[in-house]
Amino acid sequence: MDIMSNDSGWNHLGYGFLLYCLAFFILAIAYVVESLRFLGGFSILVLLGGVLFLWKSSGKNIIDLGMKRESLRMDRLMLLFLIGLLLPILLVISEVFVLLANAESGTVLPYVLGLSIVKIILLVLIEETIFRGYFIQALIGKTDRTKAVIVPSILWASLHIPNMVSSGLSLLAISLGIGSLTVLGIALGVAFLGNMRCIWYPFGIHFAYNLAFSIISALFVISYGGSELLVGTRPWYPESGILGVLLTLGILALTYRIRAT
Repeated sequence: MDIMSNDSGWNHLGYGFLLYCLAFFILAIAYVVESLRFLGGFSILVLLGGVLFLWKSSGKNIIDLGMKRESLRMDRLMLLFLIGLLLPILLVISEVFVLLANAESGTVLPYVLGLSIVKIILLVLIEETIFRGYFIQALIGKTDRTKAVIVPSILWASLHIPNMVSSGLSLLAISLGIGSLTVLGIALGVAFLGNMRCIWYPFGIHFAYNLAFSIISALFVISYGGSELLVGTRPWYPESGILGVLLTLGILALTYRIRAT
């Protein structure tokens, strides 16, 4: 059964989009005003709290956001995890091999990496709950499955715009970055809808993807010498470059092939 129906469903979904706009506004303010940077984390918590309230008010349990363990197959989860982990690592190795990048030994302390992993777990779980667990299911039944996957992917990708603008990326780099993240979001949506609406599958890909770049940053200092159009712009390597788009397209292609339904 779908999360909502008829006019009530559209009203709830409308409130969800309004909450997203509020979170985006708070996030933008956080990056514009340095002294308010702490609001960045607050914005995603506002969005999470809002969609959880909407979900509960529609008569659903939190576990129905895709957290049921009986829908989970560990072999498929591990396969998706490896896709999210290995493809970014292979991309960086390829860049070093063809001299688009240079790698030197890093000096990140183990506890710093550990804290980074904890942060990744929490942030990924929150984002997957919002954009796959809530928004996709809220859209199912009100539009076709393709739009139900694409719209939340665009919303999720666009939430990174304030960070990209603050980082000084050009309009082209931002466009490529949003394109890369939208494709990655579609892959996460496919993993969710294609595997009995179980949130742990997109979580596995998303966590592994972020983990891969965290491990690389901890072990090595990567300097890029290739064209920014190709490799991306600091600090948004590789998403803001053509290789980032190709990376996420590869993740999408493999995710699509191993979906259950």
